[in-house]
Amino acid sequence: MPKKDLGTLPVEPQSDECRKGYLIFKAAFETACELLSLYDNPGGKARGQGAPSDAEQDVLRAMLVFAAAGLDSMVKQLIRDGLPAILKQSHDAKEKLVDHFSKRFNRDHNGAFEEVTRILICAKPREALVERLIDDLTSKSLQSADEVYRVCEYLGLSQKKIIVDKKDLRNAFDVRQKIVHELDVDFSRTPKQGQRNRVLRKRGEMVNAVACIFETAKTFLSQVDTAINHGNV
Repeated sequence: MPKKDLGTLPVEPQSDECRKGYLIFKAAFETACELLSLYDNPGGKARGQGAPSDAEQDVLRAMLVFAAAGLDSMVKQLIRDGLPAILKQSHDAKEKLVDHFSKRFNRDHNGAFEEVTRILICAKPREALVERLIDDLTSKSLQSADEVYRVCEYLGLSQKKIIVDKKDLRNAFDVRQKIVHELDVDFSRTPKQGQRNRVLRKRGEMVNAVACIFETAKTFLSQVDTAINHGNV
């Protein structure tokens, strides 16, 4: 069954700050499961022997793109909703905030004076600073293993607990990038007339990539929920 192939839904979080992130995960997971079911049951019947069509491989590509987009959207939502709460109790997150703005202000001394002044004249300077950090973190695409690692540091989370196999996650995002930015075109060969020169994507390869992304998202959500409720991960 597709859901087992792609993993399982996480336990619903205890904290209100993680609620929207959980709903985003759930939506992405269910969509990916539906796409895999369409691939496994073309025309409503179980897949038989023979190579998948170009259109059927596109279904596998869409499954991976939706999964990666779900991780991106969920993590950004957790940053918006969860970072303020985590900063109140996580020493590591506070130190990362200090490091972030120290480097930022050192790079632009002139601009730093104006930005610090604007923060200080706000009714709540601390909240204004946190909002700027949230804007910085969510303005970039989180479509790589390195970006997910980077966000873990800002939230004071254990990277090893969230990303079990960085190589697998990196490979999953590499496939995603080729699909999104190169349309999965195989430039190494010239297609025969009537054929597309796309990279052949196998079910097992794509299922493993999607499962890796969802497992990363699942543990990320759990760790943020734990950090908010218990103050440590």
